[in-house]
Amino acid sequence: MTSRIALTDDQARVCREAVELFGRRHQIIKVVEELRELADELYKAAHGGDTSLERIVDERADVAIMLYQLDEILIPSVAGLVPFRIPAKIDKLKKHMEVADGGRG
Repeated sequence: MTSRIALTDDQARVCREAVELFGRRHQIIKVVEELRELADELYKAAHGGDTSLERIVDERADVAIMLYQLDEILIPSVAGLVPFRIPAKIDKLKKHMEVADGGRG
């Protein structure tokens, strides 16, 4: 399973054009806004608030599209480095899980 959506060539082109049209700074701000909206829906879901699976899926789709644009903005300087950081982040998560599990894992 991957968290990166697979866009068609046309969808990828639209994302690149959005970055060109609206500008890098604007689209980075949009990334933050969409992340916040997803976080709000997830918070509501976790705390019994007023949300729905449809709203969560819609916000997740928005975030996926914006993260694609963020990769376009950052490539090659930063986005290309992200995969190299994932193993260390997964190791850190494993350690947190071991502590939470009381070392039983």
